Amino acid sequence: MLKKILLSVILCTSLTACLEGPVKKRGHHHIMGSAHNVQIRENSLDYAKLADGEVMYDEPASPKNKGKLNVDYSEVGVASWYGGKFHGRRTANGAVYNQHHYTAAHRTMMLPSVARVTNLSNNRSVLVIVNDRGPYVKTSKRIIDVSKQAAKDLGMINAGTAKVRVDYMHDETIKLLQKYPAKEQAKANTLLNQHLQRHMVELNAKHANT
Repeated sequence: MLKKILLSVILCTSLTACLEGPVKKRGHHHIMGSAHNVQIRENSLDYAKLADGEVMYDEPASPKNKGKLNVDYSEVGVASWYGGKFHGRRTANGAVYNQHHYTAAHRTMMLPSVARVTNLSNNRSVLVIVNDRGPYVKTSKRIIDVSKQAAKDLGMINAGTAKVRVDYMHDETIKLLQKYPAKEQAKANTLLNQHLQRHMVELNAKHANT
């Protein structure tokens, strides 16, 4: 099943073509159909308003981090949040950080990407736009920094951190990228296809050895 999903993405010749299949409904609705079959209530993202900065992907230096830019990315770890100190500053891809928006920093995702962050202690979930790099705390358990607004929705403001699951949302990422200028869309399409093709080669090699 995973191979079919990846192949369908690779065959996309444009960002528009990637959306020809069925897309899950989201927003202020209860939705079933996440990778973990959990009912969640999510925020809505104004992609036209939040399409800021440039499309970029800096290949992780560590072999451990390779392969994270793919449609089946899901990881459990610790989330933290950042707020006022960084409000108004530029993020890694040149967007202006606004602590009242639903954004996040991640070490390896393409910028920008859309991700779902789920607080595993209370099952609260939010969609965020990943447009920054981090966390920079030297611990393998910390996997994402979310904005103050996202932290509020996740119920982790006071604690400062929370155990979460982070899922890359490919369909939502495509919808966000469609709000960018044509030049940035072309960059994104090339990056996604190149990486997914490599991922398919690795996946086929893995299956050939089993």
